Amino acid sequence: MQSSYQSLIPKKVLSVHKLAKYWDRTPATIYNYITKGRLFKGQRIYLQATKLGGGYVIHPTEIGAFLAALNSPPEAPKKTTNKINKSMAERIAKALQHIEFN
Repeated sequence: MQSSYQSLIPKKVLSVHKLAKYWDRTPATIYNYITKGRLFKGQRIYLQATKLGGGYVIHPTEIGAFLAALNSPPEAPKKTTNKINKSMAERIAKALQHIEFN
């Protein structure tokens, strides 16, 4: 099964301008993905690129990693527990016996 973003991954190394045209975005958007990243689930995801001369080139595997990170499923909520183990409860009960309440 192919992911929905797989069609957005080119087959060859692209310049920023060519990737922008491929994705129907502006070159400034692609530069921002490289330099500033994109905020996703509270963290910055960067498009990795190689500086070459005065610009960048982006390898298809880096494009795939960027898109995969932006299309990852939401994390399952962390389970919290309010259980107190038996020995902890016993120690609390003993400590409370020695406290005088007025």
